[in-house]
Amino acid sequence: MPTLRESGHYAIAGFLYQFIGSGVAAFDVYQGPPSDGEPTEVLLVERFGQDAVVLPVDGSDKKPRLIQYKYSSRGNPIAPSELREILEAFLRSVRDQGRAIEGVAFELVTNRPY
Repeated sequence: MPTLRESGHYAIAGFLYQFIGSGVAAFDVYQGPPSDGEPTEVLLVERFGQDAVVLPVDGSDKKPRLIQYKYSSRGNPIAPSELREILEAFLRSVRDQGRAIEGVAFELVTNRPY
C-alpha cells in the first residue's frame, strides 16, 4: 500500500487537532453555570484571523484570549521564522480590533517542538 503523502491527509489532521482543541477550550470556558446564571466568557471559532477566540462578556474583568492551533503528524519543529509569523498574526488580530496588546492573552496550542 502506498504511503499517504497528500496534502489533504495533513490538512484533515490539522483540522481535527483544531476541532478537538476548540472543544477542550469550550469545556474550559463552560465550567458549569456561574452563581448568577450568566456566562462570563464565550468561545468563537475562526474569528479575528485566529483559530479560536475566548471573549469575556460585558462587565467581566477577564482578558480576551486568542488561540492558534498548530499540528504536525510528522513532528516538524516550529522554526523561528514560523513562530515569528504566528506572533505577527496575533499582533495583527489585536491591532485590527483596536485593542492594546497588554489587554489580550495569547495561546499557542501545538504538538510541535520549538
